[in-house]
Amino acid sequence: MKNKTTNGYFESMDYRDKIIYVGVGSIVPKFAYERLLVHRAGVARQMSRLMDALRDAVLPEINHDVTYEEMRAYVARGVERIEPALYEAHYYFVAICGCKKMMSRIASFPEFLLAKKVLDANWDLFNNYCEARHSFEHYDDRLPGGKDEHRFKLAPGGGADGDVGVFWGFEGGKYKHSNREWDVSLVSFNSVNEAINEFISAVHLVIDESVKDWGIC
Repeated sequence: MKNKTTNGYFESMDYRDKIIYVGVGSIVPKFAYERLLVHRAGVARQMSRLMDALRDAVLPEINHDVTYEEMRAYVARGVERIEPALYEAHYYFVAICGCKKMMSRIASFPEFLLAKKVLDANWDLFNNYCEARHSFEHYDDRLPGGKDEHRFKLAPGGGADGDVGVFWGFEGGKYKHSNREWDVSLVSFNSVNEAINEFISAVHLVIDESVKDWGIC
């Protein structure tokens, strides 16, 4: 029979500690759950930083009656101002992919079948952003001579001399590179965050039921 001391001890626990009572016989779910919370916070933080970077990247309208040198300088300033948005977007994708990896580890245990169903339903969403992360870390694959060169796309440069470069940029709330694009707006964040929270809620439900079965809550 439970006593008040035991009840108080287990009631004081949060899910980080209670998860070990699910009975999977492994420390993996506990580690993955804790790291999932870290990555979820990272997703929110990176979305905020990305929004700030994109806002700061906007250049004032240019007077079209400018010299060639002035236009070159204007284009150079634009490239410089967009650079922070690039690395903030990269780590936004990294954080989302980190969530997918940790959810996958938890869902690999049969005890968390309910959570697995949530992940399966949102698999394409998370996998899409893992591909976005991959696009940042493997630019070279899409350059001429790389294994994915068929995805390479050129875009006109800003100079009057007709320079060309790799097609990439931010437009309409999307990050674009070569022949792919990914939503980096608040809409994307809300979708990802909702899916993560639904998965976590499913994990909590499994934990709550397991703790009851143990007769400790």
